[in-house]
Amino acid sequence: LITYETAYLKAHFRTAFLAANFSCEMGDSDKVKEFLDDCKKSGIEVCPPSMDKSAWEFEPEGPTTIRFGVGAIKGTGKKAVESMIAARTAILERVEPFEFHTLVCECEPAEVGKIAWEALIKAGAFDFTEVNRGCLFHALERALSDGAQAASDRRTGQSNLFGTLESGEPDNSPTDLSDEGEWDDHELLDREQEALGHRSEEHTSE
Repeated sequence: LITYETAYLKAHFRTAFLAANFSCEMGDSDKVKEFLDDCKKSGIEVCPPSMDKSAWEFEPEGPTTIRFGVGAIKGTGKKAVESMIAARTAILERVEPFEFHTLVCECEPAEVGKIAWEALIKAGAFDFTEVNRGCLFHALERALSDGAQAASDRRTGQSNLFGTLESGEPDNSPTDLSDEGEWDDHELLDREQEALGHRSEEHTSE
């Protein structure tokens, strides 16, 4: 009976079934890579982790598409990711641009540590910003400092009318970031390997 039910789910709810399999094994990077290879052979696209879309677990995004779950990124934690997702929701509800620095400042530092941010950058979860991962990595210290100040302001009610920092200093949005710290392709792949346990097909084919 179980075999029949499994076959039925795989046939009629294919991406949901596969996403669930990924999520069950996302602590095992070798198993995740095996599933990724199987999906490629089967014509199923697994979209890369992206903090503007991803959840903790793998999720179906259509009949032939799955979104990579950030829980499979080494160095993240469920509590940290849930905090980021809650912050993402709050930013989008305010109809603000969803950017790296904005997200860091929205999160509580006690809930999302530096290691989690570094892991997500290495894995490419902020590639949607179109900023080189090395530049984001280099800007992280400043963003964390601003995030700590923003958290303090929230606790004391000292944020200004627009919810920005009292300092008035420019943030590290994509338009303000320099090329300092930029990673070349070799370093990008090495860092990605650290975070994911494998290198994405997109980059290994370049």
